[in-house]
Amino acid sequence: CWGYNWYGQLGNGADGSGTEISAPAAVLDEDPSTPWQQVSTGESHTCGIDSAGKLWCWGANGSGQLGDGTNTDSNTPVAISNGDGTNWQQVSGGGFHTCGIDGAGKLWCWGANGSGQLGDGTNTDSNTPVAIGTNWQQVSTGGYHTCGIDDAGKLWCWGANGSGQLGDGTNTDSNTPVAIGTNWQQVSGGGFHTCGIDGAGKLWCWGYNESGQLGDGTNTDSNTPVAISNGDGTNWQQVSGGGFHTCGIDGAGKLWCWGYNWSGQLGLGYNVPLRSVLMPW
Repeated sequence: CWGYNWYGQLGNGADGSGTEISAPAAVLDEDPSTPWQQVSTGESHTCGIDSAGKLWCWGANGSGQLGDGTNTDSNTPVAISNGDGTNWQQVSGGGFHTCGIDGAGKLWCWGANGSGQLGDGTNTDSNTPVAIGTNWQQVSTGGYHTCGIDDAGKLWCWGANGSGQLGDGTNTDSNTPVAIGTNWQQVSGGGFHTCGIDGAGKLWCWGYNESGQLGDGTNTDSNTPVAISNGDGTNWQQVSGGGFHTCGIDGAGKLWCWGYNWSGQLGLGYNVPLRSVLMPW
């Protein structure tokens, strides 16, 4: 891990001002012989799953986003239990919350819950994982919302919805999952927007759009999914939503980015905020 480390989110045993690093450094691991298989970074925390299926989190923990039963920051990985021990399949770090899917397809969320982003029917933070149901295949946490796809390909979203990022046609927060349709294969939650790819390979985005992060040629928010074209139509393979920008890969392996660009996050070699324009690599 590398970058900002004020809260120990790099997991290298250091934290505080002046400890940021610009080159990769190894995360301190209790068992160096066990490799890692997945990692996800949140706003100020990080979580990863090792090859034994054990989940670890580190960094900021003021809202309980590490899930270890405390609200104490940690600059080294701490083990997270879902009651079943080690069998985790996927983890996603959000703004100040985290969600993960275990080997039985059970979804768990923990951390900040002021907007209902944990999906447990409350708005109460939790510093330990709370169960959100079974038969899930993918989860993605946004800034203050969460979306997941169940085993039947049905998309569900919950949490903050002031910009329409849940995609249910309203701007009302929900602390329980609301259905957004069937036949989805991937979803990604951004800061205040969401994008997903359906079973036909068609890309859809919804939510906040001030910087053009939806990619529909406008800067107008949408509380329902809008179709995004790369010129080739439906053949999208992967999408990832950032704070105020989005990138996706089409079926030809071509990378496209759109939205906010003041810090060069579109990768174009300059920092002009293009707003709403899909730019291919």
